[in-house]
Amino acid sequence: MAIEHPRLRKEDVYGAIASFWLVSLSAIPAVIPFLLFSDRIVALRVSNLILLAILFLVGFRVGKVAHSNPWVVGSTVLVAGLVMVAIVMALGG
Repeated sequence: MAIEHPRLRKEDVYGAIASFWLVSLSAIPAVIPFLLFSDRIVALRVSNLILLAILFLVGFRVGKVAHSNPWVVGSTVLVAGLVMVAIVMALGG
């Protein structure tokens, strides 16, 4: 039995490009408040609020797709996000 060596395939390149664009585009909502507000603390809090809302919406959608209670899933993801924000704030962020 011959061992097949890993090779870079067309699907791998497409996946890398898709990952790049998903990460880049998902950062836009977090950056917009810093372009709109001159006070960096206000911009940071607005950015956190926007991203927490997005977390809830994604969790809500996952709950619907998974045939679970979307409010519970969305709220659980939101609480996880709130915990992360609280930890960052406690550390000075």
